[in-house]
Amino acid sequence: MMQNEYHCLLKLKIMRKYILILLLISSVTTRAQWQDLGSGISISSYDMFAVEVVDSNTVWAIGNTWPVYADEFTKTTDGGATWQTGSLPSLTEDYFSLSIKALDADTAWVLMTVIPTQDSCKLFKTTDGGNSWNEQFGGFNQAGWALAIMHFFDGDNGILYGSSGTGNPVVDSLHIHTTSDGGTTWTRVPASSLPIPLAGEGNWISGGNGNYAVQGDTIWAATRAQRIFKSTDKGNTWNAYSVAGAVDLRGVAFMDPMNGICVGASPNFIGSTSDGGLTWTDITTNVGTACRNVEYIPGSNGTYIIWASGDSDLGVSRDGGNSWYSENHGVNLNCMEFLSPTVGYAGNMIVNDSTAGMYKWTGDISVSLPEAIANDFVELYPNPALNHIIVELDGQTVNNYQIISMEGRILSNDQLFTGVIDIQSLTSGTYCLRITLDNGMTSSKLFVKK
Repeated sequence: MMQNEYHCLLKLKIMRKYILILLLISSVTTRAQWQDLGSGISISSYDMFAVEVVDSNTVWAIGNTWPVYADEFTKTTDGGATWQTGSLPSLTEDYFSLSIKALDADTAWVLMTVIPTQDSCKLFKTTDGGNSWNEQFGGFNQAGWALAIMHFFDGDNGILYGSSGTGNPVVDSLHIHTTSDGGTTWTRVPASSLPIPLAGEGNWISGGNGNYAVQGDTIWAATRAQRIFKSTDKGNTWNAYSVAGAVDLRGVAFMDPMNGICVGASPNFIGSTSDGGLTWTDITTNVGTACRNVEYIPGSNGTYIIWASGDSDLGVSRDGGNSWYSENHGVNLNCMEFLSPTVGYAGNMIVNDSTAGMYKWTGDISVSLPEAIANDFVELYPNPALNHIIVELDGQTVNNYQIISMEGRILSNDQLFTGVIDIQSLTSGTYCLRITLDNGMTSSKLFVKK
């Protein structure tokens, strides 16, 4: 091949490469993002706390303005193009909305509790789209109780789960109630059907979305005693399983009946299970956000999201929890729920009726397009390698890099990057080199250590 011909082919290759990169960048900015929908609520500084996504068009959301009482709900039936708003029941005490569950555009339940005393709670149901709300009663109305989790498996069978958060171990014990008639009557699960409680074993009242998981008739929820409670019969009988190493356990999510993730904060903790929650393995990595809520993305091939209220950083795994990355999505979110990789809604603090409050995902959350772009800048060789690997960058500079095992453990976390990485101390096997570029993109490359 003549030298001029070679240079022409090289220039063509480079041109095609950067055209592809520009197309990918355009795809990221136009498709993979949170779209501001407004909320229809005009109370500034009103925080959306929980969202219920019924289908791709029907979404309910609730919030509050603690420490000033003001409870409103909002609902859309056209995918966020328009919002119907309304007030929840006016109460004499400072009850704040914590959880919402909806069956359709007409039927929904809202669970409220008093903050900051956390010593009583109320449950309301609407069957006319929020025009009127009727209180439901049960043992949970007793003074000193405050529940935080509510779920309905269908129109009849539901569960209330939680405790107060007063700091008194006697008061803060776990209470669970079930209904089989849509909430007309509620029955407390007897002690004989529960594990022996530990001192102060309750749950966090500020979970919002992402603090429990359901697969069919099975439900899992975390407790402050670092245990996962599990029921396989819609909440009628329970077992508890300890999570070794967990601190401040907050949430749990399952991708199928056997495989799941639990999270805790202060310090961050991520645990995984492959036996339905009986045993848990610590897979904590350096996720940037506080690990307070976790959700599995239905229909994905192993995508989990971790988030904390008011934080724009998300912890994301797209391989079933084996490896985790921090991604900044540009919006501070309090709650979120996905029905699929392309159908998701989230909520945060309202600016006005048409700005902030509710957001809609407009991409495929299970695909990391920025990482695909960054990978195009990075070359790694030799592969397999014995003593070192060489990394070449196409006009980019490195902020830091990590070497991660296939189990998700960070084996090296260095700020200084020279282009040559010593791998002599690694045992033979496959590893992931994760590089964070100065432009904020991340690149992940697999390599084999001989």
